[in-house]
Amino acid sequence: MIKKILFLLIFCVFVNAQKIQIMASSFEKNNNLLFLNNNVVVISDNYFAKAKRAIYNEESKVLELFEDVFINSQNANSISDYARVDLANKSTEFKNVFLSDLILELWLKSNHSCYTNNVLKVDNSILSSCEVDNPIWSFKFSSGEYNQESKDLSIKNVIFRIKNIPVFYFPYLRINMDNTRKSGFLTPKIAFKSNEAIFYEQPYFWAISHRQDLEFRPQIRTNRGYGLFFNYRLIDSEYSSFNLSSGFFKERQAYVFKEDLKYDSHFGVNLVYASDKIFNNSQDNQEGLYLNYLYLNDIDYLNLSSFYNKTSDSVVTSRLNYFYYQNNNYYGAYVKYYQDLSKEDQKDTIQELPNIHYHHFLTKFFSTPFLYKADFNSTYYYRQNDYTLNRFNINLPIFFQKSLFNNYLNLLLKEEVELNYNLSSNHKNNDFLSNFTHSASLYTSLYSKYNNYLHNINFAFNLYFKNGHNDTINPFYLVEQNEKLNYYFEFSELLYKNQAKLFKHFLKFYTQDSKLKFIGNEMNIYFNKHFSIFNSTLFNTDEEKIQNFFLQGSYNRKDYSINAGYFFNKKKDILQSNYELDKFLSFGVNYDINLYNSIHANTWYNLKTKKLENYNLGFIHKRRCINFTIDVKESTSSKLTQKGVRSYKERGIYFSFNLYPIGGVKYNFTLQGNKDEYDYDF
Repeated sequence: MIKKILFLLIFCVFVNAQKIQIMASSFEKNNNLLFLNNNVVVISDNYFAKAKRAIYNEESKVLELFEDVFINSQNANSISDYARVDLANKSTEFKNVFLSDLILELWLKSNHSCYTNNVLKVDNSILSSCEVDNPIWSFKFSSGEYNQESKDLSIKNVIFRIKNIPVFYFPYLRINMDNTRKSGFLTPKIAFKSNEAIFYEQPYFWAISHRQDLEFRPQIRTNRGYGLFFNYRLIDSEYSSFNLSSGFFKERQAYVFKEDLKYDSHFGVNLVYASDKIFNNSQDNQEGLYLNYLYLNDIDYLNLSSFYNKTSDSVVTSRLNYFYYQNNNYYGAYVKYYQDLSKEDQKDTIQELPNIHYHHFLTKFFSTPFLYKADFNSTYYYRQNDYTLNRFNINLPIFFQKSLFNNYLNLLLKEEVELNYNLSSNHKNNDFLSNFTHSASLYTSLYSKYNNYLHNINFAFNLYFKNGHNDTINPFYLVEQNEKLNYYFEFSELLYKNQAKLFKHFLKFYTQDSKLKFIGNEMNIYFNKHFSIFNSTLFNTDEEKIQNFFLQGSYNRKDYSINAGYFFNKKKDILQSNYELDKFLSFGVNYDINLYNSIHANTWYNLKTKKLENYNLGFIHKRRCINFTIDVKESTSSKLTQKGVRSYKERGIYFSFNLYPIGGVKYNFTLQGNKDEYDYDF
């Protein structure tokens, strides 16, 4: 027995020179072969292994492990019937192996596998991240390779299965298993649409370098046309980034005629640049430059490109902003360019080119209790077909603040001077406006505690009087003039019991032309930690009617929540000189069926049109290895036709799923509401 132990120790030391130790309860040696039996344990710097039996060839440095072979290597485990480890060539071969990655939480079953030079090759395998027994999803494939350095998994003859049911076949599939950027094809998007037939988009991502990338998205709509869109991103410095996207789509003439489209091709370009450092070299100062230039020939460019969300807004705004902040001074320059796609051209569209802004932050006036701030704005309004306007504005408020009655009450006095001068190119609409506003405010915040209750009261009372001079009314903008004493009163309160909120209330009175104009009231009542009611009401004293009203009740439990409400709004349309009445009922519910499944529903019911609007009904399934969502909802987008921009609704079913850590796909089954046409998007 002593001889056996001594030989085992000597063997471990010898093999340890090869950075490996082998131990067993018993052994036999025959020439260059060492036969180890009962509780074989292998230890190295890179892995730990154990088996019932083992054979080690001292000449070829090959170790074979038999029966219940377990190997732990870095962040992965394997269980197999047989393993062959070539210590000289650093390769491993398995039979009937089960592999699991502890980081990616993936497992793989294979009849035969071989690991050489950081590449794992497998045959006749099953891959999944779900539970091993009867997984929800799995990939069954004939052969595959996994590169441990590049984290790329390539598999052939792949059958995607839900439970044991084959769902889809892939002749070849390549998956990147880490978060680093790699060049390659992205998940395609396939759609079947009633008015466009088959839609197919195949994105390709090109990782040019660690600072820049380029994504191409060619697409074809068999009954409509074809197009190509791309997006280029660049991080040119630690302070700045650059993004350029563009594209083109060509319509078939039959589709143009059918839909009465204004253009048979759609194109656009979007340039975005942002930087936090242009001229500034001081850490005490801040500056920023932001450019977002968007040009397109019609609104359908945004709806056809999957780089943008669908929109029904026909006005596109481009911006160029720059600011510089130093101590208490702020300097800014802004440019806004508007493109109204409902017009033939932009000759009568008003542009802001540019707006110059200076702001001095609130500053104490020497050692006195007076505070002041200042604003200066200069805006140039331009339109090609009519006169232009330069508008200059100066705003200078001065504040005096004082605490009274041992800080129980606060007094704030403010004198504000506002000067406006408008210089038009035709000199007929020049005008000068001066306003002087005098205001006084009293406000406080009081707390009181009663046993387990805490009550907080806040109120503010403000008086203000504005007087001034205005030459003319300029059509570029309207100035509110009010030369009478006005006031507003604000009151709010909070009630707690043992740190649980019971009641929240906000009340406001404000006037116009010295007369009480509106009364606004908001109130939250928390009956318990589950049930609450919210109400918001605005009362117009001139009409002696409610201007808008909203009432909503919410009930929340651990596994479900319900909310229902009523909304009423009465707006005056100045252009048509009549009143529009909006009345809606709202309803929303979320219910967790169990740990993995939940449903949700939200909708607005228009009491005026007797129709459901903005509804959403969905089901969510969430597990560690898979999650998917099914939603029934509607969205709104636009098309530019010969008669102008036309909005239309798309109602339908949206399905998306994600297989961890593989990725996911989105499927859309949509119905165009205004045409009653079915669209099936995958």
